[in-house]
Amino acid sequence: MQFDPNSEFIEIGDHMAHRGVGDVLTLTSVIREVNQKYPARKIVVKTLGDKSCFLHNPRIHEIKNELLDHPIDAPIPGHYILKKCSFFGIQDPSYRNELFISEEEGAEARSLIKELSGDRSVILFAPNSSDRRRDWTVDGWNALLEAVSEKYDVYQVDRQTHNSEDAKRGIFPEGKPEDIEPERTFLQARQELRGVDWRKAMALMKVSGKYLGTNTGFLPMANAFGSEHFVFHDTRFVNPSEWEYPDNINFYETNRIETVIRHIKNHWLG
Repeated sequence: MQFDPNSEFIEIGDHMAHRGVGDVLTLTSVIREVNQKYPARKIVVKTLGDKSCFLHNPRIHEIKNELLDHPIDAPIPGHYILKKCSFFGIQDPSYRNELFISEEEGAEARSLIKELSGDRSVILFAPNSSDRRRDWTVDGWNALLEAVSEKYDVYQVDRQTHNSEDAKRGIFPEGKPEDIEPERTFLQARQELRGVDWRKAMALMKVSGKYLGTNTGFLPMANAFGSEHFVFHDTRFVNPSEWEYPDNINFYETNRIETVIRHIKNHWLG
């Protein structure tokens, strides 16, 4: 199917049902690029995924809880965002995601951080993905948290992780497995922010400005706000350029803990 640039409505979204939060978040950059190229067209978003990232977005005309009847991924190599933008005739898109936080949401996040940490700087921390292949080691995380705690308060934000034998081998069943467990607790991270919803997490990410984690849904969120972030995982992507972000990211894969801590100290502890 070809894109008609003269149509009144432009549909952007997913043609497959199972999409993670990170995948949905990356659609915000496609929406921005399409809106800038075709400002007179009305954008309709179609996805069965989480829609909270589209709230307050002035570029969107309508959001529907359904799927596209055709893919909008051009059959070319390269980044996930580039593939979708190429379908609309956009060849050099920005990979920066775009999220809109209301004044009220921002004020609430700033007030909470001020209440919890006073004038200390804050880092948001998300240690796990839904895919355990992306995890860093528990010992690694705790050593890292101890290293940054002299200057920062580190707040852990929640996800849930799979804990089945299949999941450990990277095989995930359809739907929600019954043996999902809450993600592991890291005692050297402050716990007050666990269990927040995505909107609150977005506002806190914007306020904190720094993120430690794995390649999971919080990564494109940090990317949207230009947060400085360090990312760790052992995932072997078929095409690494399809998902990694070139801006404001420090990516480490299977590094020694001492090496990672040295890099963190150089960047954030000065």
